[in-house]
Amino acid sequence: MGASVYRHPERRLIMKNREVECISNGFRKYKKASNMGNVMIIQVVTVTGTREEADRIASVLVERRLAACVQVGGPITSTYRWKGKVETAEEWCCSIKTLEGNYRAVEDAIRELHSYELPEIQAFPVMCALPAFAEWIMASVSLDTSRGGK
Repeated sequence: MGASVYRHPERRLIMKNREVECISNGFRKYKKASNMGNVMIIQVVTVTGTREEADRIASVLVERRLAACVQVGGPITSTYRWKGKVETAEEWCCSIKTLEGNYRAVEDAIRELHSYELPEIQAFPVMCALPAFAEWIMASVSLDTSRGGK
């Protein structure tokens, strides 16, 4: 009763409300208005050369409330072209759960803490999430409105 149905043209999950139901055809049902307005959950990924560096990035992002959670996995093997040569390295992957409005602050923090000349920093929209998990992410981070967050 009273639930609105909304389809975003880019088919990304917009957390318009704290309770979200994902439907396979790309439509979402929203209930209970949120005081945060339209908020999209994203997952940011970066890799580091050491476990210690990955753990430090994870701790700083969560302590600053820029991320609800950072999972560190590895070691993984990366093969890539760098400065004209094919390289292989052991790396650790950080999977960062946050809000779209925090992307620039997360990127800035990673660049500040990262040892690589050109760190991998990618963000992906979360298309669907368990409603309670999405609510936990929203409650765990502070939306950075100073850097273009909404």
